Amino acid sequence: RVVGVIGVAQDNSERNKAEEEIQRLNMLNSRIISSSPSALAVLRGKERVVVSVNRAFWQTFRHSRGAVEGGPITEVLALEGLEKVIEEALLSKEQQEIRHTALDGSERWFTVSATPLRGEPEAAAEAEVEALLILDDVTEQRLQKETLHETARLASIGELAAGVAHELNNPLAGVMGFAELLMARPLSPSIKEDVAKIYDQARRATRVVQNLLSFARKHPPERRYKDVTAVIARAVE
Repeated sequence: RVVGVIGVAQDNSERNKAEEEIQRLNMLNSRIISSSPSALAVLRGKERVVVSVNRAFWQTFRHSRGAVEGGPITEVLALEGLEKVIEEALLSKEQQEIRHTALDGSERWFTVSATPLRGEPEAAAEAEVEALLILDDVTEQRLQKETLHETARLASIGELAAGVAHELNNPLAGVMGFAELLMARPLSPSIKEDVAKIYDQARRATRVVQNLLSFARKHPPERRYKDVTAVIARAVE
């Protein structure tokens, strides 16, 4: 027998708003991760099992989602020392550089950084928690650095060549001058021929010095007709 009724009304507006906000933030985070140009992977546990990856990950490493998710990251990526690099990145929060060899044999370089999705870095390195792995392709930047280094090295070689060329000019001028004086004297044909060879070789060395100076000063190259037979004859002698 019903003797009375108690009615309770609860306002769920705030809770509904909070749930909607959480859903909105989750969707926003999912879109950010999906559209990120960096290759991202969520890892779980000490085995670093791949929980999920973004589009850039499987496009960069040319894997399908089914071949990536569910397995240890060290089996998914052929990156030498990856496990150690992840541990160091979690503890130091610094980027590590690592080399990747593709199936076709080509090599690319990546910076690796990792951060725990919750908890402290020390816990992420040991406990069964999730961590976010971030890989950025820096192959082009590395090539640019090498090119700049090579350019700087060539510039220093040019400066060195200019200095050496100036130092060689004076003794070569002396060799040529004395050779000319000797050829002006009454000498036997064989000796005069030898002196002429000394003079020619000194002139040749002078041209090499001029080429060094032209290289150092970035002079425009010149094209001239050359008697190949004469060059071969000199080489034979």
